Formats: sequence, C-alpha cells, structure tokens
Amino acid sequence: MPSNANRLAALVVLHGFFGWGIVAPAAGQEIQFRFHRPEDFPGYVSTYKNTKIIELDKSVKRTTVVEGKSRIKVVKTPTGYKETAVPILFRTTQDGKPVDNPIQSFIQKTTLTAELDSDGKLLEVRGLEGIVERLKAELPEDLPPNFATLVSEETIVNTVKQEWQGRVGEFLGVDAEIGEVWTGEKTIPLPVGGTLSFHTVTKLAEQVKFGEVDCVRIEFFYDTDAGALNQLLGGVLDDLATLAKSEATHNVSAAKITGKGRRIVDPTTMMIYSEITERTVTMKMNIPGQGEVDMTLFETREYGVEELGR
Repeated sequence: MPSNANRLAALVVLHGFFGWGIVAPAAGQEIQFRFHRPEDFPGYVSTYKNTKIIELDKSVKRTTVVEGKSRIKVVKTPTGYKETAVPILFRTTQDGKPVDNPIQSFIQKTTLTAELDSDGKLLEVRGLEGIVERLKAELPEDLPPNFATLVSEETIVNTVKQEWQGRVGEFLGVDAEIGEVWTGEKTIPLPVGGTLSFHTVTKLAEQVKFGEVDCVRIEFFYDTDAGALNQLLGGVLDDLATLAKSEATHNVSAAKITGKGRRIVDPTTMMIYSEITERTVTMKMNIPGQGEVDMTLFETREYGVEELGR
C-alpha cells in the first residue's frame, strides 16, 4: 500500500477500467481502511478455488484445480483478535480427474489460528508447529527423498503471512479517496524455483454493496515489463519519478508476469467478500533431451464467502 513516496500516485485518476490518463485530482469521499470486528461479528465459511494451467512448448498441457472451504471465526481478545480457520473441504483434480496430494492435503487440512493486534496486524500464526515432523511421521512413504530441503515450517508460515499481508495488512490504516491510484513492487515464488519481482498498480475503483454491507471495489494490475506497464499507464511511472525527483528503476527478469484482479471488501472491518485474480507467467525451461522450451502458467484464484452468520 502507499508509502509517503508512492502516494504521489494519488495524482493519477483513471477513466474506467484501465482507461488511463493523468488529470487533476478529483474530490471524492475518503475511505478509511480499518480492522474493526465487533463482539457479535458473525462466523462464516470462506471458499477458495485455484486453477493452474501449465503449458510446455504449447504441446503439453496440464490443468490442476484446488478447491477448499474453511469455517472462520474471529473473536476479540484483551490485546486484539484471534481468527481461527477450520478446514471443512479440500479437493484436487488434475485434468478433470481427482488426485491425491498427501502433503498438500495434510497442510491444507490443518486448523490455523491467527493472532492479531488491536489494529488487525498479523502477529503470529499457530497450528503449524512441528508440521514437518508430523508429516514425516504420518506420511513416510509419500514423502520425496529431498522433502527436507523443499518444505520447512518457516516457509509455510511465511507463505501464510505473505498472503495475509498482501490481501489485508497492506491496507490497514490507509485513508484514500475513490479513484485514487498507487504503484508498488512485489515478489512471488516461481513454480520452478526462485522468485520474480513485478510492478503493481492498485486503484480504489468504486463503492459497492455486498448484500446490505457498504463495500469498496479495488482493482489491481501487475506486470514485470516496466516498458509495457509504463505504456499502459500513459507515462505515469515517469511522471511519478519526476515528481519524486528520482529515477525510476526496474529489474526486468527473463521470466514475465502479467495479471489483474478485483476485490470487494468492507473497509470498516477488512472483511473480504469476493476476490478474483488472474495471472500469466512465461519463462524458458531447460528440459533434458529437449533443450530450452517455453513454459506458460495461467493461474486464477477465486475467494468467496458462504453461510455468513452461521
């Protein structure tokens, strides 16, 4: 979310979805993002669907779909909040057929508890203690020989924290107006190892209703190609660099990522009612016997809410 530097992007007002242009700031209603869950805040079921399509050299294609549901309950504590997620459904299909991924299933079926401070900042994740040892004990025949180097408790915990930070934490305490835009940079792990940095643009698009709840719609776009992003923004990155009296620098990797998404959130509670993100990652892979081939990953993540109040 905007720091003092990239809040300069507040000078940018977009016309429609990715209809970019720079005009004078327009007056608008200020939205305050705060994590405030009252004592009677209802429990609910969160839904998740992750679809990944991997293509190798446009000749080999594999589609994997992971779906899950968890019952969520948030309660106030003397120092903040405690959010508990109890899994109630988890399934994986590959090319339309059910598959068993014992490691992922074991992790996904673990009850997690997030300890938050009074502002909603994530302090600690509980439930993953000793998970590697538990996996080794319960799934000894299903673990790969290099399991210890591939999976660690720290890595799993950090993944949970990074997702919370990206979807909730970055917005905590932010005051912004409808139409306001900001830029940033993030890093994601690649499916073949390593990480990839990419540039982001986020827009506070409009006020919407989810049932009777007053929410806002947030739109975001990301791209590793600084030139493509700059063209899409109509020169916004250059203008922001000028305003900040600094030069815009970008690390463009051999791998590329583009994507977009939208999120419906109640800014007064930071409750996310709906979200969908789409991204495409392209890179080169060296395969024994084939040499260098093109790999493309198409990924869609969908989040939703069911049984609100139960």
